[in-house]
Amino acid sequence: MQTFFRNFDAIERYLEPCHRQYTLRCKHCNLQGHLISHGFIYKQLSMSKHKVVGKRIVCSNRHGHIGCGHTTQFVLAEHIPNRQYNALHLSLFILLLLANVSVVKAYQQVTQQFET
Repeated sequence: MQTFFRNFDAIERYLEPCHRQYTLRCKHCNLQGHLISHGFIYKQLSMSKHKVVGKRIVCSNRHGHIGCGHTTQFVLAEHIPNRQYNALHLSLFILLLLANVSVVKAYQQVTQQFET
């Protein structure tokens, strides 16, 4: 399960240790006080570059914790996974489909790519 935030500072404020300890509950088992940081989420920009786009926490079931072990992801809203086209492209694509244009033709017209 993912939760989206405006910027990385908002994620850090939401996951402050005292807030995590006393107010945040696991969305799977509803336990409180067992959430721990589990690393960052990266977007690969090239073979040698990557960018942090979110943070992962786990409901820990180790070292005295009795959590469920499920992981939750907190992602920046600008990096929604699998989003490849903006709203304008999507709306044009839908309008072309409503105008009885084939899926292939609509895709080619909207994206200017001729390989589907």
